[in-house]
Amino acid sequence: MGTSDPSDSKHEQKLQAVLLADSFVSTFRPITLDKSQPKMLCPLNNVTMLDYSIEFLAGAGIQELFIFCVSGSDAIEQHVLTKSVYGAKNSRMKIQVMKDGSCENAGDVMRALDKRNIIQSDPFLLLTGDVIANVDVVPAIAAHKARKKKDNSAIMTMLFKKVGPWNAATNDTSNPNAAPSSSPLRSTSDDLIVGLNPHDANRLLLYDSNPKSNSCTVPCSFF
Repeated sequence: MGTSDPSDSKHEQKLQAVLLADSFVSTFRPITLDKSQPKMLCPLNNVTMLDYSIEFLAGAGIQELFIFCVSGSDAIEQHVLTKSVYGAKNSRMKIQVMKDGSCENAGDVMRALDKRNIIQSDPFLLLTGDVIANVDVVPAIAAHKARKKKDNSAIMTMLFKKVGPWNAATNDTSNPNAAPSSSPLRSTSDDLIVGLNPHDANRLLLYDSNPKSNSCTVPCSFF
């Protein structure tokens, strides 16, 4: 979730969301090399991952959704217009598909959206199209607003869920040297370092999705 300046005209508008229809990774290749079959249109239990995300956002009360496409944009737009139930004109959630093949990462997408000045709600939700979740984000939105009201620098709230061997209940606690149990949800080689300050509303101090070493540092100025 991100926020804009509450002093401008974007404040208190209908709740919007940005769905990134490209995860900017190659984990689904060679399947996704076909532009007619981008990753977000790959089916899971006969339902595309994109539709799972759209349904999740609709349940969260999103009124306007921007689906940002980089690769396979024509196929995604066609799916939304003709196959997705939320693409119908009578849907309570307005959906707009946006295309920009020049973006190479999520940062490029956010800069492109900022240039177009289309994000009007404060806050708004940002989600990648391959996320399948049933978390209730309404309390998280309320908590974000309350935190932002107290601290104007609290511009973003991130939601995390522990998965994989680091949260496996079947680990052998009797043997501290035993390797963590595997999980189908996350590879043991998929490292992520997240540093939180539990004494400051779980403020995010460090986020590294591609750590190069087994140690990290946090500047003292963060505390």
